[in-house]
Amino acid sequence: MFLDAIGVADATYGRTAKPIAIYLKAMVVTGAPSDVPFARLAHPPVDRVLLQALSRDTAFAAAHLRLWRETRWTQLSEEEYFTIIGTFREEGLDRPALWQIERYWQPELASQGG
Repeated sequence: MFLDAIGVADATYGRTAKPIAIYLKAMVVTGAPSDVPFARLAHPPVDRVLLQALSRDTAFAAAHLRLWRETRWTQLSEEEYFTIIGTFREEGLDRPALWQIERYWQPELASQGG
């Protein structure tokens, strides 16, 4: 990864993707106009809060629940990151727009360990 090459320690794809997703959310998804096609494709910020909340919804495939529960987003490689995004799509969480998955982002539950 580029950041490793320039000496930035612990530069995983997961750690790099999250601030980029937050930036895109602020500038494209919530910015004007928010109906541009890219807004539907923008990835949500993937973190423990989101993954743990998703892993509690038994409407999803058991394999996805296990993957989401066991994933450490700070350690994700590029391949693993896109595998996670792929599971979101497989579960239909990209309709009508991928960023709407954030309805699962519930930090109050994560702070309770639940």
